Amino acid sequence: MSVALVAALVLMSPPPQQDSPVSWVTPPAPTEEDYPGFASMIGISGSVSVNCLSTVSGRVRDCQVVSATPPGLGLETAAITIVSRGLTRPATAGGVPYESRFSVRVPFQSAKETEPEPRPERPNTPPPTESALRLAERVVDAYGAGPMIEVPVDGLPLAKHEEVQNWARRDMVRSDRRVKAAVTQMVALALTEEQMSEILEGGVVEVGGRKDVYDLGNYLMWDVDVGAYLKDRYCSRYEC
Repeated sequence: MSVALVAALVLMSPPPQQDSPVSWVTPPAPTEEDYPGFASMIGISGSVSVNCLSTVSGRVRDCQVVSATPPGLGLETAAITIVSRGLTRPATAGGVPYESRFSVRVPFQSAKETEPEPRPERPNTPPPTESALRLAERVVDAYGAGPMIEVPVDGLPLAKHEEVQNWARRDMVRSDRRVKAAVTQMVALALTEEQMSEILEGGVVEVGGRKDVYDLGNYLMWDVDVGAYLKDRYCSRYEC
């Protein structure tokens, strides 16, 4: 997903005693990396209003969130980070600069790709054996996708991490045959039969981040919109 952060930073009007209000010398420059991972994945737009202190040196300090729409997705922290990078021209009274507070609104605009990316070629990986596929299916039935489906949770409160990951790694796998088939093949490729047997017996094994496994997943799940599924689940439960 491509992300555009629109930095329409609106400063509040100066009180009558000011010669000049706070203004930007170097406006903050938002980047795609500023967008919280989960909000970006599910395609959420919004805006945050913050109130900050402009120091005599022009630095931005002590930013406080006034309002956020929607709340709880990390846009608040992102907005403070963005605004704090700016450099202001401090307000003046009688020609003398002084510290003063100002308000800023930071809109966040998430835009999906206008044209979908072409489906990647199937990676040249050996097909798993039938016995490996049977074991992998049992693992997926018991434990879901685990790390085979990546769900960025940055921006979300810690209390929501497991819930949101389970929506994709457990619920979506159980409700969508294509996803279950893809994850089953990924598990059969990532783990040996001995490792899968150990998992089914209650053991714990370490799964390395193999590129060929994720390349296979990208190929098999190319037309599965995990972000849209998570957006439906999240927005039916929390404010969007």
